[in-house]
Amino acid sequence: MPHTHWDREWYHTAARFGLRLAAMVDDTMSRLEDGNLPAFLLDGQGIVLDDYLAMRPEAGPRLAAHLGAGRLECGPWYVLADNLLVSGEALIRNLLEGRRTVRRHGGRPMKVGYAPDTFGHPGILPTLFAGFGIRTAVTWRGFGGENSQEKDLYRWLGPDGSESVMIHLPPQGYESGRVGEWMSGASGRAGGWAALRALLEGRARAPHWLILNGADHHAPQTGLRAAVRALSRIERDCRFVIGSLGDYSKAVEAWARRHADELPVVVGELRRGQRAQWVLQGTHGSRLELKQANAGCQRLLERVAEPLAALAGMVDGGRWMVKKAPRDDLHAAWRTLLENHPHDSICGTSSDAVHREMITRFNRCGVMGDEIVQRAADAAIGHDPDAARAAGRETWKPALLVFNPAPRPRSGIFEADVALFAGDISVGPGSAGRKPRIRRPRSLVVRGADGAALAVQELSREDGYDRIESPHYYPDCDAVEWRRVAIAVDDLPPLGLTALRVEESVAGRRSKLPLRPVTATDFGLENEALQLRVESDGTIALLDRASERSAHGLGALECVRDAGDSYTSAPRGANLTPAPDAVAVRVVREGPLVGQLEVVRRWDDADIEVTMRVRLDAGARHLVVTTDFWNVHPDRRVRLAFPLGEPLRRVVADGAFGPVERPLRPVRRRPGDTEAPDPCAPMQRYVSVAGASGGLTVFTDGLPQYEARTDGTVLVTLLRSFTQLSRRDLRERPGHAGWPTFTPDGAHIGLVRSRLAVMLHDPESLDARDALEAAADAFLAPPIGLMRRALLALGPASRGPELKGKGLVFSAMKPAEAGKGVVLRCYNDRREAVRGAWHVGTAFRTATRCRLDETPIGKVSMGRGVIAFEAAAREVVTILVR
Repeated sequence: MPHTHWDREWYHTAARFGLRLAAMVDDTMSRLEDGNLPAFLLDGQGIVLDDYLAMRPEAGPRLAAHLGAGRLECGPWYVLADNLLVSGEALIRNLLEGRRTVRRHGGRPMKVGYAPDTFGHPGILPTLFAGFGIRTAVTWRGFGGENSQEKDLYRWLGPDGSESVMIHLPPQGYESGRVGEWMSGASGRAGGWAALRALLEGRARAPHWLILNGADHHAPQTGLRAAVRALSRIERDCRFVIGSLGDYSKAVEAWARRHADELPVVVGELRRGQRAQWVLQGTHGSRLELKQANAGCQRLLERVAEPLAALAGMVDGGRWMVKKAPRDDLHAAWRTLLENHPHDSICGTSSDAVHREMITRFNRCGVMGDEIVQRAADAAIGHDPDAARAAGRETWKPALLVFNPAPRPRSGIFEADVALFAGDISVGPGSAGRKPRIRRPRSLVVRGADGAALAVQELSREDGYDRIESPHYYPDCDAVEWRRVAIAVDDLPPLGLTALRVEESVAGRRSKLPLRPVTATDFGLENEALQLRVESDGTIALLDRASERSAHGLGALECVRDAGDSYTSAPRGANLTPAPDAVAVRVVREGPLVGQLEVVRRWDDADIEVTMRVRLDAGARHLVVTTDFWNVHPDRRVRLAFPLGEPLRRVVADGAFGPVERPLRPVRRRPGDTEAPDPCAPMQRYVSVAGASGGLTVFTDGLPQYEARTDGTVLVTLLRSFTQLSRRDLRERPGHAGWPTFTPDGAHIGLVRSRLAVMLHDPESLDARDALEAAADAFLAPPIGLMRRALLALGPASRGPELKGKGLVFSAMKPAEAGKGVVLRCYNDRREAVRGAWHVGTAFRTATRCRLDETPIGKVSMGRGVIAFEAAAREVVTILVR
């Protein structure tokens, strides 16, 4: 199978590799046309088609002809992402965008789950592939070399029982069939064919053997037909075919159906296999600023932009969704984000120039997502910006639009920025002699739908500007006073939008708090659920008041030298920060809604000073911890520790579409391993540990690497500092994992900022995780406030779908890929079947159960706006409503 593995960016940027891609595809199509090459795989990603036509726009018809005839294979992905570091919904958007891109350019997406070089695989992949009608998966890293892992074909089961035929590549991976390494002259055997045949024959279960003829950024190799003719003369018992991966996978699928009982079953994630090849798990802690930016962009699109766009379509009967713009805008924002998901990109294993471009893309995605959110919110409340400008300022009703990203009603504390008018600002030549008249706004009052004043705590204020923009008017620029406030709200509608009136008033009587206030002292915080104390060493002691469970030493710092590179962490020596040389504590917020302490610790010998801010909201069951420090060392690993206080019995990490339970003890390195197994592991939003009597969960905002020690301590990586893409001399992984390249930006000299949360609970919460999911949403997906100073009317709240059912976790609410419909997705995170229901109101008439690619499976009954369904154990349930 001739192919190329095309890393879009790596040691070079996408610009340089894009020019090389254009030359390679030109050459490939010429070879396809002159009969020297029957088929060629353009890797498993559709983005190469966009990149090629960006360089050769006139070649569209020629490319489409080869794609349409199947001579060029592409997809099913848009990019070859790292599958452990991005969200489950991002993997679905990746497959959707890959399919859409290949079809847009005239081809048929390849029906093979091709993932030849990702640094391990999540256990959910068979489920995702089944949701797109894909029955085979090609894997490499993360599996192989162990007893019962020496062959090429397996049955890989997802957590819900979905199944893929796993085609596992040999230790050489996708480079096993480069002609120059196994052919020399006419005889063939002199060049190593005998060794390759022995390898293939020893691994083969089926009579079909796959020889991948290609490598990184390789053009089609010359002499392939001559080599195959020579081999055919030598090996009379074999038939050689130069073909496509699709043809091979069909043959393997057919064989597997007849011999299913002969294939061993593989269940769960693939993150080991060090005897076969490197798995490079140190990448989960590399360049964490990229992981943090990615987590923010994913949440913006998944939890705010898509649901608000769908809500806007619901409110106006689907008319807004009939327009192509909202859907196309979401696709464009996702494509921008997906450009940062290739494994060499999001893993942090590329050159400095590549990662600087990634930051620009994350910023672009954030701006695009915010623009979609703003316009969708206006559409959802029926706001016409042109009409507001025409009506004039005297008619405006300032309000804060509050969107609840959760599918259940919510109460509690959220933060928002509120703008109070201070004066007109003129712009243009006439503004030179006009000094603006600036007033000082009075006290802020925020009122709910019933007119009652809500409890508000001011957190900060800042003078600034705000523009009222509309399609047919120049912006109206005003001086404003921006106030950052915490607001106590009650019963926000699920996935809905509520308008809170913003007013000014003379200072008066405070609004009554709907819940017990948080209080602060010089060394502690307390609310109705939790009590915390800052210890003499600057760590936190936390007490759950109801259960009387406690934990001590939370927030301890571990700093060690790291001699590694972008692929592999190589910690050296003892902890440099055992006891701080100085500790200072001050109260930042006294309550009543938000209490916050600032703890500053300094370690002189380690040359590090860490500012840790500890926040507790009224009514919250979790504690929020943010850290800031200035890194000055190019070879450090810094982690924050959260001790459970008792020996570990279980550790469960949040993964794509559900929990992943992992072994308690790290795997030890053995003779024959190509690298040392990393004791750290990846997570999505949080990791939970439990002992005999208690449990503890650490939630993180884009910090995906943790270690769970047998004594019950969870350590979360805040920084891995290094200056080389790849080193040759690591005892953890002897040899270069990538091209030697200096990466001074990888040292991350400068400010390092992190955000985490911690929660105490019972051990049973690792199975019945509803409280953990509620806390994750409170921390990572709080209500969103959107300031509107120019509303003409404050209508009733817009209510979105409500999800009911224990064990069901919300995953997506998005516009359908086609038509007026809205896609609702959740998953069952439990080991047993559960019953659930979507309450969608009267806006919809039909409900259809679908695959992940939105292909209909069958109708779902809906009565009086309620869609009842059953979710099997660990099933992902997708329902299309119209």
